[in-house]
Amino acid sequence: MLLESEAVTLKYLRSNSFIPVPEVFAYSCSKENDIGIPYILMSKAPGSPLQPRWTHMSSDDKAKILRQLGSITWQLCQLKFDQIGSLFEGPRGPVIKTCLARGLLVCERHTLPLNRGPFTSTIDFYKALISAFQEHASLLPLNAHCFLAPFPLPEEFEDSNQFERARDRWHDFVAIDSKIDGFDNRTDYMIVSDLLADMREKWVRDTSLKEDSCYFSLHHPDISVNNIFIDEEYNITCLIDWAFCSSVPLSLAITEPGLPQSRHELPEVFREEFRRGFSEAAYSTSNRADPAENTLLCRSLQLSRPMWLISRLLSFDTVVDYPVLNDLWVITNPNKGHLLEEFKIRQSQDTYMGVHALLKEDDDHSRAAEEKHFKKGTQVDLTVARKLTLVSQWSSRYGQHGIVGLRVASSAFKTGEALWKWIDRCMIDLQEMYG
Repeated sequence: MLLESEAVTLKYLRSNSFIPVPEVFAYSCSKENDIGIPYILMSKAPGSPLQPRWTHMSSDDKAKILRQLGSITWQLCQLKFDQIGSLFEGPRGPVIKTCLARGLLVCERHTLPLNRGPFTSTIDFYKALISAFQEHASLLPLNAHCFLAPFPLPEEFEDSNQFERARDRWHDFVAIDSKIDGFDNRTDYMIVSDLLADMREKWVRDTSLKEDSCYFSLHHPDISVNNIFIDEEYNITCLIDWAFCSSVPLSLAITEPGLPQSRHELPEVFREEFRRGFSEAAYSTSNRADPAENTLLCRSLQLSRPMWLISRLLSFDTVVDYPVLNDLWVITNPNKGHLLEEFKIRQSQDTYMGVHALLKEDDDHSRAAEEKHFKKGTQVDLTVARKLTLVSQWSSRYGQHGIVGLRVASSAFKTGEALWKWIDRCMIDLQEMYG
């Protein structure tokens, strides 16, 4: 399905826009062909990949790239459909069928029995994405996603050595009791999915677009430095990898890309350049779009950040999940308390204690992975990880059992930069004290 949809999408874009994409010469979705495998035969992308240049580019050159991406996004918004889904070959040309959005397929979600449309409303689309997120959280591997123990980031630390020590201690901490795929973390993500569902209507309302009376537009879900080709003057010459492309609500279609990778949020200065490129394309004298529609789209650009955050979170296309949900929480609930306080409240509710109990029954992790992990470490590493697990009350957050009184707080426990730095200072002090 992905291969057919990508081929049809590329052909549609070349026929209906000026977006630079490869030309498709032939494709086959089955093994019933001369070479015995599915294939797409397309033209070579002109120019060279942006990826090796991005880190060393000046801010002005990066701004030029973002303005062009803004213009391309405006062009995509002019390709209008009455359903949310992906393009496939129809008897009289391309038609919208099953939605191949990343949030419905990636990370083994293609194995889940999900509603994949096509969808006729924005609400139904987001309900399906939230359902996919929830099913993933309860059934599939979570990889490095540990909601209340987010992976430490290099930019949070004073130097690479301090970061590497924090990273190693994080790995030690999550290895105890197999926290990532354990029932405690999975229950946390059940809370996350319900919080997202609670916020869903406000996201749509805050875009100021009357979504269900509007059209839907094509969206490239993975505009990264790997998929952008440029010439020597930093003009975009080709945009590749249109797998997972689908029509989406306008509030999602107008979101800026993430660079260098789709999971990385752009600094505000580059988001502004993207908006500038979009607006310049919208108000260009050469286009014939409805002026009122253009004004609405350009105004909605200022409100697109929540949709960027939610699209990344729902597909687990994030570096860490907690800060993403926290930003959404602040935007959506400016007058409510801290997100961790809300988590603490929900962890004591019967609903989530019941979910926790059910997930615990299905949990089959053993100590083998934990023992394998600590074979390469020291007894000190194991002791620190166990003590931190004890103090966090990780295994007694849902219910009244477990150790009481080690930690008194109105909010849920969460690891973070300050904790890892504090442990690092303590370990250095102990080493200096005892040699």
